[in-house]
Amino acid sequence: MLRQDYIMRMISELGQFVRAAVASGEPGKEAEALQAVLHAQRQLFQETPEIALAKSLDEQIDHLAQGETPFGAAQRVGDYAEILEQAALIYDHVGKEPLARSSYILGLSALLNAVVRWPEQRVILAPKIDRFRKLVTAEELSPPLLELLEHYETVQVP
Repeated sequence: MLRQDYIMRMISELGQFVRAAVASGEPGKEAEALQAVLHAQRQLFQETPEIALAKSLDEQIDHLAQGETPFGAAQRVGDYAEILEQAALIYDHVGKEPLARSSYILGLSALLNAVVRWPEQRVILAPKIDRFRKLVTAEELSPPLLELLEHYETVQVP
């Protein structure tokens, strides 16, 4: 629980730092913000981003879920999506639109996969899924991801 509190606080601070860096317009601030994103990923995965991101999304989710309850695992996947969102904000700001789009899509995919794995955690993931759905268009999504999204939208919440 202490680790999760630390990660949540770090992500909140990361968001503030990224927004400030993007708004400042100072040269080099984006690079600092991107380094902060990489640090947050390292803290979340407890391994270097190069190793974590070389894994498939399923392997990343497995790694995040290791030793966690379904609630804790869903929270960690949600944290990962939030880190990806911060990366996307930086990429958008520096004109790397394809990387920004990829970050948003990966975040949405992680969240939807988490709902499939832990449907009882839908309530904590839904607000993040809704936010990411507004950040991407259906045309940007692969057929498997569109299928996940359709499943998410049609499954009734008990």
